[in-house]
Amino acid sequence: IYSSSDGMQDAEAKAPMAEATIFRIASMSKPITSVAVMILVEEAKMDVSDALSKFVPEFKQMKVLVPATDGQSYELVKANREITIHDLLTHSSGISYGLINKPFVGKMYADAGISDGLVETPGTIGDNVRKLAKLPLVCQPGAAWEYGLNTDVLGHVVEVVSGKSLDQFCRERIFQPLNLT
Repeated sequence: IYSSSDGMQDAEAKAPMAEATIFRIASMSKPITSVAVMILVEEAKMDVSDALSKFVPEFKQMKVLVPATDGQSYELVKANREITIHDLLTHSSGISYGLINKPFVGKMYADAGISDGLVETPGTIGDNVRKLAKLPLVCQPGAAWEYGLNTDVLGHVVEVVSGKSLDQFCRERIFQPLNLT
């Protein structure tokens, strides 16, 4: 095995990189969470065609934000259909990121205290997901690709279906069997 580290883990403090330096994995948690979902699908505990509201009832009656042509206002219309697990896996649910700041939505996410996951925030994944369910979608479910908090929602679905925290489920079902520490 060849192992090496180069560069700085903190340039301002002039701290060199070390082999044991820990980094935030940010969006690399998306494939891990998707594997957790597919484990539950494989075990027939859920299906990708299932409505999200089956696991998180707050997502039952979603609205979609449609900006007016003048760009100064918007209307809320009823979603054509429910969000599915497949929509979440493919980032086509209509859920966005507040930091992407689609018209009107960025402010709504901020005002609602929605965490984009970039900083540690109080509460649980479920707390954030339930706040998110109260806000409108940026497009109709299944209509367009929209990078957003879809995987966070899936993480909460894993918790609901498995009865374990996402952290515990991933540790027991993915990391430990693969001997990943």
